[in-house]
Parts: sequence; C-alpha cells; structure tokens
Amino acid sequence: AALEQEPGSWFCSDAQGVAAETWSAVARKHAEFLVSQQRRLRRLFVKTKCEEEDVLYWALKTRGEGPLLERCFMFTDWADDPRWAQAAAPCSCP
Repeated sequence: AALEQEPGSWFCSDAQGVAAETWSAVARKHAEFLVSQQRRLRRLFVKTKCEEEDVLYWALKTRGEGPLLERCFMFTDWADDPRWAQAAAPCSCP
C-alpha cells in the first residue's frame, strides 16, 4: 500500500549520495531502464564488490530519473554510523 501512495523507487542512500543500501524497491520504469543499459553499466563498473549498492542508485540519480525516494526499510541499525544516520532517522525503528 505504501508503494502505491508514494510511487517511485525507494532507496536508502549514503550521505554522499553515490550509493545505496542493498535493500530497495525499484519502480518498473527504473528497472526497465537499468536492464536496457546493463551492458553500458557493466563497462562503467568493472570492479565493484556490491553491484546493487554501487550501480543502481548512482545510475538512476546521475540520469536524473525520478522520483528516487529516501526510504530506509532494511533491518540494519545504521543510526550510529555518520554515513547513514540521516537516512535512517525517519525510520523510528525499535
């Protein structure tokens, strides 16, 4: 229901806005773009340990694709990590 109310892709990005947590919800139009550009993205990111963290958010943000919503819904508690604390704050997770 929440995705219907806030359409777009949900990411939990880092403070620098260049990567996002593994857990995300990618809108169909964004997924279609990423699939259509898969070869190009693989050439840009030859060596990466976490494709989903390093490529998906960056590619969509760099292209100006939107909306990209800051929504953190993973199970990791990042509140004490300065790179992720701001993104994790709205969660109010126990």
